[in-house]
Amino acid sequence: MELSERLNVNPDCLMVGAGSSDLIFRALGQWIERTSTVLLTDPSYGEYAHYCKNVAQCDVRWWRLNPKDRFMPSLPPIEHLLQEGIDWVFLVNPNNPTGHAVPPGELEHWLRTVLPSVRVWLDETYCDLAAMPSLVRMAQSCDNLIVCTSLSKSLALSGLRLGYLVSSSVRINKLRPFVPPWNIGTLTTLVAFEALRDPSYYERRYQETRLLRSEFAEALAPFGEVQPSLANWVNLWLPAQGSSKLADACRENGVLVRDLTRTSALYNDRVLRIAVRSSRENKRVVEVLHQLSETQLC
Repeated sequence: MELSERLNVNPDCLMVGAGSSDLIFRALGQWIERTSTVLLTDPSYGEYAHYCKNVAQCDVRWWRLNPKDRFMPSLPPIEHLLQEGIDWVFLVNPNNPTGHAVPPGELEHWLRTVLPSVRVWLDETYCDLAAMPSLVRMAQSCDNLIVCTSLSKSLALSGLRLGYLVSSSVRINKLRPFVPPWNIGTLTTLVAFEALRDPSYYERRYQETRLLRSEFAEALAPFGEVQPSLANWVNLWLPAQGSSKLADACRENGVLVRDLTRTSALYNDRVLRIAVRSSRENKRVVEVLHQLSETQLC
């Protein structure tokens, strides 16, 4: 009830799980068939590609974003969905790992034009961090829209594993028999209750993260092109290839950054995703990059 009240959705339209991965495997196991045709964005969160390609082994089509405009988001035209015979569309908004988002108004308009035969899975895991309105209330009255969110990110509960789905009560209730009892542990439940009861604390933390992100992006500017992000990271585009080598060198110096080439070949060994942390930790990242640039690794 605590979560349904915070989201302002009917409890019958809500299902919780042990993180988004649990919900992805549990729900898609009932909804995606080998004969399904799905549309995935590239680059985007890799768990959807893994499930569709390796578990469901269905027909996967790709909506590839343009590296020339740094993967700014776009929505596939409705006629494209019809021509390709798409059954499912998977969208992550804000997108991971790009950090960009389709404006909610534009997305809502697009969703209202999608035919009922096309199901849309919308991942809003970073919605709170981006200060974007959620489309959960639209999802509860729309049978072909499913909104998925990992609270492990927005409530800083990594390791405790908690997430939720919102869709029509008909769709959610058909899924309930496949959820085992006590799928959410007692510790996770207790911590989540406390977290959900203090939204003002999290709003202060989100504001702090946005300020730190802006300062961090400015400090990283000497090393390449820093892409704006709505989430708790920035993407650093290097002047030339070498992100994998630089990520390895950073790790050897006690700093973990992510080479995004491992998430999409479109990144072409040029982009690092760097998490926004405290001022002290962000400063340490910049110091290591300065040291490595002096040895011509950056």
